This record gives sequence, structure tokens and C-alpha cells, in this order.
Amino acid sequence: MKPELLLWAAETQQTALVDWLQQQRGILARFRLVAAGSLAIQLSQHHQLTTKPVASCAEWRSHLFEERIQAVIALWDPEVDPVGLAELVQDCAQANLPLALNVATARALMLSLAGQRLGYLIFNPIAGQGDETQQLALIRQRLGVGMRLHVLLTQPDRDAKSLAEEALAAQPDLIIASGGDGTVSAVAGVLFGSGIPLGVIPRGTANAFAAALGIPSELEKACDLILAGSTRVVDAARCDGQPMILLAGIGFEADTVERASRELKTRLGPLAYLVAGLQQLGDQQPFQVTMQVDGSEPEHVQATALTIANAAPATSVLAQGRGRVNPGDGRLDVTLVRSQDNPDSNGLSQALARRVQPLGDMVHLLGASLAKQVPQMEGILTLKASRIQVETTPPQKVVIDGEVVGTTPVQIEVIPGGLTVIAPPVQRPNSAEKIALFWVKRISPSLTMLTATVGLGGILGSALALWGLGKALEELKSPSQALEEWILQGLHRASPWLDPLAWVGWGLGHPIGLVALLLVGTGWLWQQRHMRQAGGLILAGLGAGILAGVLKPTFSRERPNLWDPILPEMGYSFPSGQVIGATVIYGLLGYLLARHFPEQRRRIRWGVLGILLLISLSRAYLGLNWPSDLLAGYSLGALWLITCITMWRIQDLRQSEKVGEERPN
Repeated sequence: MKPELLLWAAETQQTALVDWLQQQRGILARFRLVAAGSLAIQLSQHHQLTTKPVASCAEWRSHLFEERIQAVIALWDPEVDPVGLAELVQDCAQANLPLALNVATARALMLSLAGQRLGYLIFNPIAGQGDETQQLALIRQRLGVGMRLHVLLTQPDRDAKSLAEEALAAQPDLIIASGGDGTVSAVAGVLFGSGIPLGVIPRGTANAFAAALGIPSELEKACDLILAGSTRVVDAARCDGQPMILLAGIGFEADTVERASRELKTRLGPLAYLVAGLQQLGDQQPFQVTMQVDGSEPEHVQATALTIANAAPATSVLAQGRGRVNPGDGRLDVTLVRSQDNPDSNGLSQALARRVQPLGDMVHLLGASLAKQVPQMEGILTLKASRIQVETTPPQKVVIDGEVVGTTPVQIEVIPGGLTVIAPPVQRPNSAEKIALFWVKRISPSLTMLTATVGLGGILGSALALWGLGKALEELKSPSQALEEWILQGLHRASPWLDPLAWVGWGLGHPIGLVALLLVGTGWLWQQRHMRQAGGLILAGLGAGILAGVLKPTFSRERPNLWDPILPEMGYSFPSGQVIGATVIYGLLGYLLARHFPEQRRRIRWGVLGILLLISLSRAYLGLNWPSDLLAGYSLGALWLITCITMWRIQDLRQSEKVGEERPN
């Protein structure tokens, strides 16, 4: 619907107004003219002007406070109706509308309107989190200084696509989509090939399209970018006729998106996709894929995930098979993760492999994305395509731009340069990207050695930790309270001889004891002149504390209250901060001791595991944590522990490489 101008003229001024409007018809083509009485009749005779006649002057005045009214032109004759003029001036002041009272001021008003951009905002009020009323008010205030903004709200019977079509008919200078990736994709699809710029104000959960093009996630900065008006031409695509600006995911990604319910996204935000992905790892089954690329011979392969990307941020890990998705190269980036089931292995081995393999593939793809290089992995197939047809056996769900749209088969075709977006210019590599590039070029040649030293146990430990974290978060999402209460009550009713062990375990995991142990270990390392390891131990302990401090208020789970506690503790319960800290500190000290005393490695390992088991049993026995709190604490602590050990190994490799370079030949 076009924005509107309110027109009125005294009988002595009507002919002059109509003649002048005819001269301005180029500018007025963007507006609908609202008039009453004889003026409306005269305007209706000029077909170049879009006119909306109203029945009476009272109805005409009622339009003053409608949002789509942009200005008022009233060629008044004060000698005929001075009182009416005063009332009109007062009403326009109250409605904050510009008012022109003669041809000269009307001309100045038209020049002002012609110089301002006309923008339409498609606003999805249910997208993302936060107060949508405040967000819309902020957007209006921010953009209103630089354009004439017309707002259209999505409703159950008026989706983003139909509103964008309505906005496009008004011939605006730009159309802005404010919502999640689904809203942005629907609006963008209407603009394919139109040349009209798309502005994006991200308010969804993932906001992947904005991230891919460097559009700020903060509302104020996104609005300022739109006002600056810097544009970038990018590719678009269609999947079976449906617009696609990001990617199509088949298999793992589609199942993960479907698992991330709106309730989970409202509660956890972007973490919802991580939780859903961890849950999906255990359930993902391989499927047979038949691909036909650019009309070539079909290719058959078994896969667990297939992603066809037009644009994608680094966080869309499964789209990074080419190292970097270029949204302006006129091609689609295809990444297929092969299924590597071994027919000779037993069922347990295959089940474990299905959990471990995707994790390893994702780590390599993430590194490739940061470093912008193609990963060299047998399990990952990558290629470029202008058009691709995909069939699967059995049929798989398909997600397009964050929305599950159906199942395979699908056909996707790129539209080179099909969309103009208001976005920052392409940036040079930032610090993180330079570090990642250094990683791949300098450290990647030693990754085989690194895998051998960190070990398959480290990789399997990460997989098990992620699985445990997924199970704990799943329990938090849909708690089986009775089972957890039964476990705690059973431990509490156990033999009294467990009391001394519980006290010992509680003391071993107490924050004061952990800090003391951390300081003793740091002092010993410092005395042995292992300064780097001493500093790393302190940072690891601080990281464990920060991890627990951030996550506890995020989930806000209350502690068990099944009996009067012997040792009451304050604060939230999930995840267990003591277990996180104990896993990291005892784990790192055990690792360092095993390196210095390799002949005692087995005893040290079992000793650390025994201490950690005693700590968790004591906390459950004393009723201080739910079992899922302890499982999450172990999982997060193990992930942070493996990360710290891996970083130490990388530093060791770099140090040995440096010494080798300095050693004379």
C-alpha cells in the first residue's frame, strides 16, 4: 500500500492545486492522494494520479492520525474559514505532520519528499527474544531521521512474502526485513532481480544471513548501516521454486533444526541449536545420496549430511567444505559428509563411530572456515555447482534458510547477482582469521603428530563428553524428576559407613581445597622452572570458574531439597561447579605428573579417576546436586580439560619446531 498525502483546497484554490499537482506527477507517483468533495472529483479525472476519495471533510480530518499519512497540503483561504485553518494547524502539530498552506510551501515540501528515501519495513513481531514494541520504536526513531519509513507487521494471515509484494508495488527505494532468517529469506525472494536494495535488521535466533555478510546484530548499528546505504550485490538461489539466500541442509542439519523447537530457542537462544545438534548426534543415520551436478552423470554416495550453500557464516560448520562460502561467485558450495561405516565392525563399534566421526568432521570444517582453506579429508566431498539435483534413500528432511520445508528430492539453481543487499564492504581478514591461517599453515603439518600425542582417547573423550552434555541438557529440558529423586534417595539410605567417604569427597571437591591444590601445583611447576605450564594451569583453573559462573545463572536450576542438608550450599545447581573445577584441576595435575613420572602413569590415571568419582558420589550422597548436574559438570570439565591439554601440545609442537629451526645444520 502506497503512503498517502492529504489534500484540501478552498474552492478558489482548487484549480491552481490540481494544475500544480499535474506538474508534480513524477514525484506523486509514489503516493496516494486523499481528498474530499469537489477536489476529489477533479483529481479522479486525472488518471496519472492515484486518488482516494473520502465522503466528507470530517472523514478527511480523521486520516490525519493514520500512520501512512506523510504530509498535508491545504491551500486554505483564510478569509473564508479562519477558524478551520487554526484547527488544522493544531491537528498537524499534534500528529507531527508537515503542513503546506500555499503553492510555494507545497513546492518546498515536494522537494523534501523527493530527496528522502522511501523505505518499507517488514517487521516480524514474534521473532527472536526481547520486547518487540521497544525494538520497533527504536527502529522507527533511528531510521526516521533519514527516510520516510512505512511499517508493515507480519500477522498470521499476512506473511512476510505478501507484505513484501505489497511494498514492492509502491516502488520504494529500499525494503527492510526485521526478524529471523526465515523472514529475511521470504522478503528477499520477492526482491530477486528487482535491483531494489534489501536492508536487514536481525532479530532472530541464529541471524546467519546477517552474520555471513557482516551486518551488525545490534539494532542501532544495523539501522545506522541502512542509513549509510552501502550496498553489495550477492547471488541468490531457488530450491524447487522457493527462494534461498543462505543454504539448504539435508540430513543432520535439517534434523537438528527440527529438534530446536521455538520453546528451546526462546529459552536458550543460539545455544538451542547446539543442544539439538548434540542430541541428534546419537540418532543420525546414514542415507544414500544420488547427486546430479550441472547436468553431469549422477553420482552415488552414502552420507550423513549434505549442505548446499549460497551464503553461510563460519558458524554454519557443515557448509564450509570449500573453506569459505563466497556469496558473489555465481556458484553454489556443496559439502557432503560421507558415512564411513565399516561392514566388518560390530554394532557397538559402528554406533560409536557414528558419534565420533561427525565431531571430527565438524572440527576440520570449522578450522577450514576460519582459515579459508579446503580441508583435505577423505570423509568430506566438496564441489561447486550452478545447478544440482538431489535424491536420497530413504527420503530426508530439507531445511532452507532455517525452515524445514519438506523432504527430498530437490533441485537447486543459483541466480548470479540476483540480490542487492545493504551490507558493509568485504573486509580484510581479521585477527581471528589470521590466527586460523597461521594454524593451518604452520601447525597443520604437525596435526598427525598432535593426534598421536593427544591420542584417540582425547578424541573419544571429547565425543563422550559431548554426548554426556547432550544427555544432561536433554534431562534439564524434559526432567524425569522421579528418577533423579530415586537415585539420590537410594544413595542417602545407604550404609552409614559411607559418611566418612562422603566427607572426604566433599573436601576434595571444595573450592577452597581446589584453589589450594591449584596454587601448590603452580608453585611446584614454577620451582621446576616450567613457567609456561604454571601459567597455563592458572588460566585453566580460571576458565573452569568462569565457565561455571556463566552457565549456572543461565539455567537457574535449584538444588535438591529432599531432606535437611548436612552441608547446605548456596547458589544454583546446574552444572556442578565443583565437579567442573575438580575435573580440570585434578585432570591437569594428573596429566603433568604422568609426563614427569611416566613409569607411574597408570597409577596416576586411576588415582585421578577415583578422586573424581568420589567427589561426585559424595555430592549426590549429601544431596547437594542432581545426577544430571554432575553429568553436565563432568562433560564440561572434560571438554575444557581436553582443550587445555591440546593447547599445551600445540605450544610444545611450536616450541620444538622453533628449536629445530634455530639448531645449526
